[in-house]
Formats: sequence, structure tokens, C-alpha cells
Amino acid sequence: MLVIDVNTHFGMQAGGNLDLSLPRLVQELDSHRIALAFTGSLRGVSYDHEAGNRETLQATERYPWLLPAATLDPRRYLDWEAEVERCLQAGVRLFRLYPEQQRWTIASTPFADLMAKLAGTGAVVMLSGRGAAGAPTAIAQTTAEYGLPVILTDTFYANMGEVIATARRHPHLYIETNYLSSPRAVDIMVGEIGAHRLLYGSAAPEYSVQRALNEVLEADISDEEKAAILGQNALRLFRLDPALAAGRPRLASAEMVRLPGPIIDVHCHLGRWQFPMPDDGAEGLLALMRQAGVDKAVISSAQAIMYDLCGGNRWLSEAIAGHPELLGYVVVNPNYLEQSCRELDRYYALPNFVGTKLHMYYSQDTTRSSSGQAMLRAVAERGRPLKIHVEEGDPVGALRALRELAVEYPDWSIIKAHGGNGRMAEVVADVPNIYFEYGGSGGRPQDIRQALDVLGPRRVMFGSDADLCDIGKQIGVYYDLALSPEERELVLSANASRIFKL
Repeated sequence: MLVIDVNTHFGMQAGGNLDLSLPRLVQELDSHRIALAFTGSLRGVSYDHEAGNRETLQATERYPWLLPAATLDPRRYLDWEAEVERCLQAGVRLFRLYPEQQRWTIASTPFADLMAKLAGTGAVVMLSGRGAAGAPTAIAQTTAEYGLPVILTDTFYANMGEVIATARRHPHLYIETNYLSSPRAVDIMVGEIGAHRLLYGSAAPEYSVQRALNEVLEADISDEEKAAILGQNALRLFRLDPALAAGRPRLASAEMVRLPGPIIDVHCHLGRWQFPMPDDGAEGLLALMRQAGVDKAVISSAQAIMYDLCGGNRWLSEAIAGHPELLGYVVVNPNYLEQSCRELDRYYALPNFVGTKLHMYYSQDTTRSSSGQAMLRAVAERGRPLKIHVEEGDPVGALRALRELAVEYPDWSIIKAHGGNGRMAEVVADVPNIYFEYGGSGGRPQDIRQALDVLGPRRVMFGSDADLCDIGKQIGVYYDLALSPEERELVLSANASRIFKL
């Protein structure tokens, strides 16, 4: 299959320490057999769009299979028309705009002027649909009159319903696949708006290329539909000459990439989510596990996290009974300390509950509050592993608080959900009983590699965030880590088997 990636970039980020260089981008795309890719310099996003576009065009001259994605910052205004003309004359077809990062709005007059300038030129516009509620609708309505195709990036479970409804009303919208992270998301999008409206993108080299490929390849759709999403739709939309891909590699298989097992997923849920995704219960999760090659999963109740502590734990106990592949976390909540302790004692008496889950965001509490500390100590004193989502406002402060408890309770294992980069890992590098796992919607292998370098492979675990997120895409993230055989054994199963005493 011919693969065309419509969402890549290169350059630097002032707020990060990832390697986003052009050589790394080229290496990532080549190693995954991507034939063509649209790309743009981050210099144009964060600093100077003229210099950034020049850098983009230089990169595409050096690598003719890279196609230019120009950007414009309407705040600069005075010279924007001349820059548009320069880009169009250089053959640019894709104009990628960043209102959220640059803090301007598509409701502004400069944006309307830019759309009017691009109308009729054959250009395609790309914008993120993530951000404030209603962003996809606003983008569609604001751009509808100009006759320009618009590609929405960053469609994920929280805005997916709005994106579907908006795309059904506005045929000029196309959806880029990179962030479609929930189970069966590609299948659902194909069923709702058609495969011809989807375009493959990866956000490489920041995010995992195989993650994005797996999202499409694991879909229960025809090979023709996969081929359309992966490349044929981009050929048609951008009116590309197929000769551009002459001599470039093709994807050898329409099957998703898997990892050799065994694999234990330490970050799973069961429950009903408020988003467009299947509600298939334990059987649905087991099907996702089989497809991705996961042998066991440790699961918490979504209902217990977000609504009813006792009812959710009880429902989970019934749902996983009789399924030896499914193990339970007891969900606790600092707002209900006595109830939580009773729940721990009740479900720890069962052989298939192996740890505790605490979600500070939904509890609206912190690791350093008196109630948070009381809850953490109650879990620690019972000795079984804790998987914790720390508060979002100060994750480093939360890690420091967890570090103090880990030192006080050296035989108690703490798993930080959603991991962190190397700097986060350094906060707890000297306490061997804190672990990182990386379930979630994103997937940045460089973050995991940094943590592995700091913590070592005995303190990193595999997690997916299923059934909110898809397991197969997370398999792609770990595939792109290029784990050594020793790292693979520890990270994918041995660490979890050890701390959960499986």
C-alpha cells in the first residue's frame, strides 16, 4: 500500500527536549515505509513564518518525497499576502494554521482575509479541532463559504461526536487520523462519514508512526478502504502525481504490527463512556486484548472513578468473574475514606483483585491534602500496589509527595499513570518502588525512552488506557521504542507479574 502522511513537522520546541529534527523525521518515515509526507518547519509556528516556510521548502528540495506544508501567523498581518503568493508560486498546496498555539481566533478578520485569498487557488487548509468546545463546528461554519477543503486534526474521543455531526453537514471537511485513539474509532468514522473523508497522519517525529498506522490497519474495514485512508485520498485531494512516489517504499502488509508476548496491560477500565465508542463490557475488552496480543489486564471501574464508588467496584467484580485474564483494581476516593477502606478489605479478599486505583482528577483532591494523604496511607498499609492518576495542576509536586510515601513504605509499589518524561522520572529516580506506565491518547516514544534511561527497565510498564483508548495503537508506541529483548520482557510483562504477584 502507498502511504501518504499529511501530518508531520520538524524543528525545535522551546518547551521540550525531544529530538524533532529533520534527519529524525526522515529516519522515522523511511523506517515505516511512508512513501510521501507533508511537513512543515516549527520555526514558522513558534517564531517567524517567512523563515519557517523557507526552511520547509529547503527541506522538500533536499527530500523530494517530502511535500511542503506552509504556515501563516495572521497576527503579523502586514506582509501576509506576499507570503501567500510566494508559497503558492513555490507549489505549496497545504496551508497549516495554529490559532490555539498562537492565540488568535478563526473569528478574526485577518483569518477571513486569508481564507478569501486562498479561495480558488487549489489550496487545502489544515486546522486543529481540539481546544474549546465547539471548535470543529466553528471551523466548519467559518470556512464553508470559501470552497476550500479543510482537514481537521486532533479528533479524539472527547470531540469525536461533534466532528462526526459537523462533517456530515459540511462536505468540505476531511478528518486526519492521528489522534483517533478510542477503540474502533476508524471503523466508526468510516461508518459515519465514509473512508473517502479520512486522511492518514502521524504527527511524527513527536508521536509514534506505528501507533498511527496500527489505528488504521487494525480497523475492521476492507483493504480498499485502508488503502484510501492511508494514501489514495491524499493523492486525490491534493491532485498529486503518483510519479512523486516512484522508487519510494510501500507498506508490505495491511495487518497491524504486534509485539511478541507475553504482555500484561496494567491500565485498563470497564464501563460506559460518554463518547462514541463500543460498550461491549468484558467481552469487548477481551476482544481488544486478543487482537493486540495482550494476555492479562488489570482493570478499574469507570463508574467507580467518576460516579458511584461502591456500585462501580461491585459491577466490576461481577464483570470480570470467570475471566482469569482480567484482574481488578479496587477504586478508592479520598472523599469517602471509610467507604474506601471497607471496599479495599472486601475486594482484597477475592483472588482476582490485585491492587488499588486512585484518580485525583475525578476525586478533585490532591496527593498532599490531608484527605489525600489519609487515603494514600490507608492503601499503603494494606501493602498492595497502587495505580494513581495524580492531580493535573502540579504533577511534579504530586510526584514529590508520592516519593516521600514511597520512602516511608519501601515495600509498597506505586504506579504513576500516564508516566512522564526524563525530567519527571528524575524526581523519583532514587526510590525503586515508583513505576511509570504510559497509557493514554498520545504516544511519544522519546518520553518513554527518557524514563527508561533514568529509571531503568525494571520500573516501566505497559499500559493502554483501554477501554477508553485502544490497545493496538499503544502496541505501536512500544514497537517504536525498539526495546531490547531484556527491556521487552521486563516492561511488557515481568515487572507487572512481579509487583502484582501473578
